[in-house]
Amino acid sequence: MDQSKFVTPIAACVNRLISSLSNLQAKQPSSSKSTIALLGSYDPDILFAKPGDKVPKPKAIADPYYGGGSGFDDCYKQCVRYAEGFLDMLEKGSTR
Repeated sequence: MDQSKFVTPIAACVNRLISSLSNLQAKQPSSSKSTIALLGSYDPDILFAKPGDKVPKPKAIADPYYGGGSGFDDCYKQCVRYAEGFLDMLEKGSTR
């Protein structure tokens, strides 16, 4: 199956997702206690940084189609890392 025809639509979806995230955050009621965030913001290096640590910026999930031969493996590893960070945050009782 030729997957190259999916690359442009996926890139367009990512751009729309980031734009949609901003739109969702802007529409969120000020009284809301919910968090709207990208999965990459749950990187353990961000969540559990100590005072004085250099905290990295949240990363978007890498587009596997542009990652060469390891693109899908890298994307999977990112998703697992960020999901584990999210679960660790919940287990520790933190909501950021």
